[in-house]
Amino acid sequence: MSVLLLIVVGVVGYIILKAYIRPGITSQSHGSRGTSRDSIPSWLQERRDLADKVGAGEMFPSWHFDQMTEFQSRRLEEDGRKYSGRLTKGQASDLIGFGEQPEEDDIEVLKFFNKPLRSMNASRAKHEIALIFQNQLNKQAWTDRPSTARQNEFTGFSE
Repeated sequence: MSVLLLIVVGVVGYIILKAYIRPGITSQSHGSRGTSRDSIPSWLQERRDLADKVGAGEMFPSWHFDQMTEFQSRRLEEDGRKYSGRLTKGQASDLIGFGEQPEEDDIEVLKFFNKPLRSMNASRAKHEIALIFQNQLNKQAWTDRPSTARQNEFTGFSE
């Protein structure tokens, strides 16, 4: 009996954890952008608005505005992400990143600037970092940061 209870608790926990880590986004049609403003988080809408405003450059590479690839389309379908209309490579990349954990280097930057990591996904991490580095003082602070113990060990220096 206790084994059955343990299995049920494990399955329920897995389902909850899976939903927490990979939240689904169902997008509705909204012209050529492919998503409804009401169906995506405010930070992602802010990112899309910023991309429309500033265009290609330091924050958004030129590929960001190209039509999404067939690979991205298949990946969105495999991930259960629904959308209507046309998406750019950048928009598709952001939706794919919803189901991915931030990269280790991104986590290091976010921790350095005291950004909360709870509920952070790869797309949001990239967005937060891009916003951080819009400020030249932040760029300089990151460049001038002290080396970590791991970096010192790797390079053979000790402090």
